[in-house]
Amino acid sequence: MKRILGGLAQIACNGIGGRLAIDVEIFGSLRPDLPRRQTVTLEHPLTVSQVATSIGLNPDEIGLIVIDGVQSELDAAVPTTCRLCFFAPVSGG
Repeated sequence: MKRILGGLAQIACNGIGGRLAIDVEIFGSLRPDLPRRQTVTLEHPLTVSQVATSIGLNPDEIGLIVIDGVQSELDAAVPTTCRLCFFAPVSGG
């Protein structure tokens, strides 16, 4: 699924006419009503938290963030080319 969100974008990052497109994946029970994989297009660089909010995720409910296989934080800048993954918190014993 590809979408442009009010000047924001997503999943497997590629430049598209001055815009940034990133690949976004959502794992676990964060938002089962959203597509697991999306492509979001950003008109300007954003933080992980801003991307999460723009696609309908509550940043406080995210357990793990991974950008291109490296654990990241909500305040991290989203690179111009990337795969951004959001994971639900995990519990167990």
